[in-house]
Amino acid sequence: ARTAAVTAGSESKSGEKEKEEPKNFQAAYEMGKDALASYNAAKTAIPSAEQNNQDAVPELKIQMTQGKEEARRFFRQALTLVEADTDPKQLNEVRYFLCWLYWESQDYYRAAVLGEFIAQRYPDHPAAGSAAKIAMASFERLYNSVANGSNKQDHGEFEGSHMAQMAELIAKRWPGTDDADSAFAVLVSFAIRSGQIDKAEK
Repeated sequence: ARTAAVTAGSESKSGEKEKEEPKNFQAAYEMGKDALASYNAAKTAIPSAEQNNQDAVPELKIQMTQGKEEARRFFRQALTLVEADTDPKQLNEVRYFLCWLYWESQDYYRAAVLGEFIAQRYPDHPAAGSAAKIAMASFERLYNSVANGSNKQDHGEFEGSHMAQMAELIAKRWPGTDDADSAFAVLVSFAIRSGQIDKAEK
């Protein structure tokens, strides 16, 4: 039933005229959330379809891809349409959704920058913890990529320092959580790889 509902919705949308481009932040925000909901609905339906309706799986995967791409496009447009009276909570929602979408697309630099911005500037936002976690993980991917790369002159100092900053922020702001434990593990690993054994032991 879930698969049928999702694919039926997809078919009805494909027959509609192409959506008009959003004229203001609120419209872009709503269209981005609709696209994200379409992505999530398809992603949720795929496991059931794989067991009960294999023919629907390719279409659901297409819907996932389209939903993700449209959500990213509309949320990016929303950031260009911000005005003085734009709701700060919705603005940071858009930033967080984009941060997550960049992570999903393996665009780690953009994910790291947005996640760090939210965590540092808006620590009380409900998504601040998740944003910090994405930022730390993104900087870690970037750091590992540079450290294991062929350019021996670039030791990943920028990426490593920002990764450590986000890990320290998580460990201090959310102590006793699983995320804090993961942050400590990142700090220990970074200290060892940087030759700071005393710091790693501490």
